[in-house]
Amino acid sequence: MKTLILILAICIVSLGATFQSEQKTWEYKFLYECNEKKANVLGQEGWELTAIQSTGPGLGNNVPTYVFRRSK
Repeated sequence: MKTLILILAICIVSLGATFQSEQKTWEYKFLYECNEKKANVLGQEGWELTAIQSTGPGLGNNVPTYVFRRSK
């Protein structure tokens, strides 16, 4: 039983090291206008909306920037 637990622990540690060594590379897309139709097209292309950034303080100066990313 102890041997089985030891083998299982070694496998779990090995898998964890494998997943940590794989580093993803991302590409990004920034849009200043986005609607549902455009977002759906981007989603079909593999893009994921990750953030909406404000470009300035106040309502008059606030132009949202939509940040999308996908795996390279």
